[in-house]
Amino acid sequence: MTWCQTPRKIFRLKANDLNRFHTAEHDTPDEGMKQINKVFGIKNELRAHQLENELLTLDPNNFSCIEDFLSKFKTLRYLLEGVKVKKPDSNLIYSILTKLGPAYSVFVSTFHSTREAFISQGQDYKSPSFDSFCDSLIREQEKLLHLGLLNLGNSSKKALAAQQ
Repeated sequence: MTWCQTPRKIFRLKANDLNRFHTAEHDTPDEGMKQINKVFGIKNELRAHQLENELLTLDPNNFSCIEDFLSKFKTLRYLLEGVKVKKPDSNLIYSILTKLGPAYSVFVSTFHSTREAFISQGQDYKSPSFDSFCDSLIREQEKLLHLGLLNLGNSSKKALAAQQ
């Protein structure tokens, strides 16, 4: 049976040259689809590594405000989910906490202290959802701005650095 005699005739006839190259040796549609999944699976894996690296190296200090950083962070998170990589909320939260600058030291310390207090009392600690953590972080930025402990000056330089 050749590909032209199968229901996947449309696929075979409209496949681009790259797909034809990868499937030319295969006699059945199932073998061809396995090969295509293998090839594109590798591309998805490479894309996932690329996105994970970008997520890990994302620095809030390169953004004009925490909202811009969180927006980029969430975008990378959703792109990772698109290539079947799901990061637990707690991992994402701790990743952000490690990147926050000295202005956020009280926020970071309070977060860890609260967790430790629950654990030391023998209670189960339930990490906040990623969205609620982001809301708390935005409120913290507003407090820091109000107290004059954070300056969003040079935002054009930071925005330019974040785009590069």
